[in-house]
Amino acid sequence: VRRLDRVLAYGAYGSGVLARVVGRPVPFLPHGLDDAWWTPMAEQEAEQTNKRNWIGIVMTNQPRKDWGLAVATFAELRARGHKVKLWAHTDRAVGSAWSLPQLLDVHGVSRKLGNLTLSGDHWSDDELRQAYQRCGVTLLPTLGEGFGYPLVESLASGVPAVHSTE
Repeated sequence: VRRLDRVLAYGAYGSGVLARVVGRPVPFLPHGLDDAWWTPMAEQEAEQTNKRNWIGIVMTNQPRKDWGLAVATFAELRARGHKVKLWAHTDRAVGSAWSLPQLLDVHGVSRKLGNLTLSGDHWSDDELRQAYQRCGVTLLPTLGEGFGYPLVESLASGVPAVHSTE
């Protein structure tokens, strides 16, 4: 980065980090977060209070994502008597890395209980926002991967997020 003539950061924080690296001020683009859009709609707020028993997991079906830990966590909570439901948003239920239906079967979590919503990449931004907002927590268990966008989206929706890298 020090050898580049022009450096542009994403957000004020990134500008500060890059300025320390290159030794000069770095212009930045605003993040563009629309707080009003992420805020729950008034008519949904009362209803959402009763729907906070969903656990949200938004990640692709790739080897670096730990779907095994995700489903095991969900199954353990159900085994302990928690009335949680699972929202799994992924690109495909069966991929080269994981078979979500098989993981559910291995952990004794029936897909017929009405406690699972498996969504693909065809959801609109508004549908995703509403799904995040009905969750009590979102999980992003990975096998060594860093912080991801689903955590930012969850936090912007007012939902706590848990991330693991091992």
